[in-house]
Amino acid sequence: MSASSFAASLLGASATLVLGGCAMAPFAQPSTVPAELHGGPHLTVVSGYLTRAGMPAVVRGQLRRDPLWSGPIQGHLHVIAYGSDDKVLARKAVRWFGMSGQKGDLKAFYKVGLRVPRSQIIRITVSYAPDDHKMSKDFR
Repeated sequence: MSASSFAASLLGASATLVLGGCAMAPFAQPSTVPAELHGGPHLTVVSGYLTRAGMPAVVRGQLRRDPLWSGPIQGHLHVIAYGSDDKVLARKAVRWFGMSGQKGDLKAFYKVGLRVPRSQIIRITVSYAPDDHKMSKDFR
C-alpha cells in the first residue's frame, strides 16, 4: 500500500467516525437543563440529566458510594421536574441499580420516565431519600 492510498484510507475512516459521531450526538449527549443533586451519608449523586431523545422526558444519572463504606445503603431517589414559574411538573421515586453491598462496587445508575414533555422542563432535582417509606410512582 502506497503512502498516498494509506493517507486516503485514514482520511476516509476519520471522516466516517466524525460524521457518525455527529449523527449520534443528539442521542448521546445530556441536556443542558440545570440539575440540583443532593446525596446523603455514604452516597453521592454524581449526575442527573434529561436525555435528549424521546418524549416524554427521561432522567438518567449515576451515583457513587463512599469508597471507605462497606455496608449496604438503603433508600431510593426522589426526582422532581420543574416547569416555568417553578411549578412542579412531575415527582417520581426511583431505585438505583448496579451497586451491591460489596465494598469494591462503587457505582450505581438510575433511570426514570417522567411522563411530561421534555420541552416543558426548565430544571430538575435528584435527592437521596434514606427512609424506607412505601415507594409509589409519585411521592408527596
